[in-house]
Amino acid sequence: MALTQQKKMGLALALLLSVFALVIYFQFFAGGGTAPAGPSQANVTRPARTRGASQPATTSVRAKGELPVIDAPLDLAAMSEKAGAGAGTGRNIFVYPPPPTPTPTPTPKPTPTPVPPPITVAGLNPSSVIARTADFTLTVLGAKIPADAKAFINGREFPTTFVNETQLKVAVTAATIAAAGALRVEVRSAADPQLYSNPVNLSVSDPPAPPYRYIGMIVSRQGAHTAILKADDDPELITVNRGQSLGRNWRVVNITDQIVEILDTNINVTHRIRYTGEQG
Repeated sequence: MALTQQKKMGLALALLLSVFALVIYFQFFAGGGTAPAGPSQANVTRPARTRGASQPATTSVRAKGELPVIDAPLDLAAMSEKAGAGAGTGRNIFVYPPPPTPTPTPTPKPTPTPVPPPITVAGLNPSSVIARTADFTLTVLGAKIPADAKAFINGREFPTTFVNETQLKVAVTAATIAAAGALRVEVRSAADPQLYSNPVNLSVSDPPAPPYRYIGMIVSRQGAHTAILKADDDPELITVNRGQSLGRNWRVVNITDQIVEILDTNINVTHRIRYTGEQG
């Protein structure tokens, strides 16, 4: 009985060893694993290529799970043309146009030096006058003044006396200086238009106004008019009659209900002060 039990265990052990041996055989010797392909299995026959012709790249057939190997040169020119046609530009992005030619900067032309006039006017005496004053004599000072020289003020000829080649005397009327401003004085030759001078300005300024305001008037029984004035720098009122003097150089020459006329005795210019009635 005991012997029979040992036989059974021996048979079961033999059976297990047989099964294990079969598993090992099929796993390692009967194609259970994937063996790497040899050179005879990997390569395929390549078609013949003609010199100069563009051939598609061929690859070697590899075993499952391995990357293909490219063994022919790539045609980069064809690839670039196809990429350009697909993008719609048709331009090689690696070709740059030449830089633009710089525009030369023009050289400025030198300003010609003006030719000085043949006659020189250096100054006037007086160089300024007061408007509304009387006639006066203007002296023109200069150089190379010809004997037939004439003086012109604002383009109009005035009576001229030749003194010498450095001086002229010009008679200026009161109407010429009736208003303030600048008068253009020039000297020209009467016989030769090519002989002329540089222009010089004669300044004409407004005469000083009397510092009074006309604020009232008194009429006597005899009809005499007395003006009530107020000085700009004095709060006291001043009453004046015709012919009366004011300050150092003013004199009342006429009084009406609308104006008071005051003469500047220094320059003999009359001013009209209108009635305002204002004391402030």
